[in-house]
Amino acid sequence: EKLDAIGGDHPLMTLMLRCLHNSPASRPEAVEILRKVSRTAAQFLSSSAGNKVELLKLVSSLRAETERLQQTLEVKEKSYLLPKQETKPFQVAQIEFEAEKADEDSQRKLEDAERCHSVEVEQLNLRLADTRDTL
Repeated sequence: EKLDAIGGDHPLMTLMLRCLHNSPASRPEAVEILRKVSRTAAQFLSSSAGNKVELLKLVSSLRAETERLQQTLEVKEKSYLLPKQETKPFQVAQIEFEAEKADEDSQRKLEDAERCHSVEVEQLNLRLADTRDTL
């Protein structure tokens, strides 16, 4: 169920499926997992502070857009709904859909940014451990 939520086109899907094999011999080694995750993370988000700032700005703007859509929805509901009317007009339903979609998109982008950040932190920890080992 969780794999379906991730989607078959995810760049790490093949690796994830290999990790779930019953046979340990069929599973990837930790080094292979680290390399694949590192390469994939590097493709989607470099470790530069500028990209993180841009992602935070994007998340902030998406939240602001979600709030704007929510306010628009409230105004539209007040102007379109008549007393004792039980069903919402199409326009209000459309605005609700747009608000939910914007909120889902911003949440998904925030989760992606958090995942990439945690990968970067893990990479730095591994590099630090390697450096300590060589000293």
